[in-house]
Amino acid sequence: FFLMIRRPPRSPHCISSAASDVYKRQELILRNFMTLFVQVKKIPLDILMDPLLKSAVRDRKLDLIDFELYSVVAKHPKLTAETALPLLELLIKVYIHNHTFFPCAFTPIIIILKRFKTSQNVILL
Repeated sequence: FFLMIRRPPRSPHCISSAASDVYKRQELILRNFMTLFVQVKKIPLDILMDPLLKSAVRDRKLDLIDFELYSVVAKHPKLTAETALPLLELLIKVYIHNHTFFPCAFTPIIIILKRFKTSQNVILL
């Protein structure tokens, strides 16, 4: 007598559940960053923006939470024109090429352009 126990196939729910957990953790981290940016005005954005933008360009996986963060960063008093320029370039690329998120990119673009409308770096863009 031979008894074989079959495991049920992996359900797609398990995979999507794991992806959902990762997304929830990323969203929590970004929300904490946003809270920190709003509360602590002395944060050096130059150091934090470079890896954030590289990650956005490398992964090309954007979500609504990213644009909320970009809007918070665009309003931050420590944001310089030099730091805003790469963010503005990313947002303009999204606005032009991404049919899903182009409306989300509009708000931080306008915030940055209004803040730095007289800056030579932004004018050259």
